Amino acid sequence: MFVPCAGPVLAAITVAGARGEINADIVALTVSLAVGTAVPLLIFALAGRRVAERVSAFRTRARRLRIAAGAPMIVLALALAFNVTDAIQRALPDYTSAARKKVEDSDAARHKTARRATVEVRPAAGIQDCSFTFG
Repeated sequence: MFVPCAGPVLAAITVAGARGEINADIVALTVSLAVGTAVPLLIFALAGRRVAERVSAFRTRARRLRIAAGAPMIVLALALAFNVTDAIQRALPDYTSAARKKVEDSDAARHKTARRATVEVRPAAGIQDCSFTFG
């Protein structure tokens, strides 16, 4: 089983584990997700290895390529660790505001927004309030 968006599957596994409901179905789901993720990654790794073995120029420049690829990764990891990305986002102007405003002010957007505003959502009969408060 391979799921391109594994979020819902991971959420189901996490919720089941948090509730203490570990049964054969949950184990099968977890194992199938692990295998479904591992198999494509293994195929990509083996294919990449074959390509790298065939290309002689790659072998001679592999060390420099690893350093060139690794340096930005280290810089990005440090930037994320020290929360530099937030400072960069605050320092840069909102470069998408003009495009966003153009889309929001379009007739099509107004029409769809007006149509959605008229939809009334009513809770289905028999649904219980499962909310809780702390304290």
